[in-house]
Amino acid sequence: MNFRTYFLPLVLVTFASMAAVAQAESPYSSAGYNSAAGLRPARDFRGRYPLLINSMHSGEVTTINPHNVTRYGSAYIGAYNNRLYWMVPVEYGKLVPPARDFYSRGYGMVMTEAIACVRNGRVEHWIYKKSRTPVR
Repeated sequence: MNFRTYFLPLVLVTFASMAAVAQAESPYSSAGYNSAAGLRPARDFRGRYPLLINSMHSGEVTTINPHNVTRYGSAYIGAYNNRLYWMVPVEYGKLVPPARDFYSRGYGMVMTEAIACVRNGRVEHWIYKKSRTPVR
């Protein structure tokens, strides 16, 4: 009776059951292709999405630029306005003006989360994560 003999099958069963649970919890398939949303957006070697960066540079969204993005999340299938999209979470820093009191010292940075809605290789919407309102 060797410990390694029994440990390996237990790990494989655990990972297989976790994958089955994760796939069962998702209402939509998150494979590399979805017939309604198209291909999953591709990442570059730095973990960024060139498609989103091109959208930021083209002026589709003005409050988010590649220089203030701190993290790109993994793309997943989600719905917005009753259509399926690849949803790509983006965390970025946003400057906020100081409060008008004696102790305020200047502008501050607030971390904000937005989602890029990608469909068929094109960013169609930028929305805030919690409120689902459009980002300007």
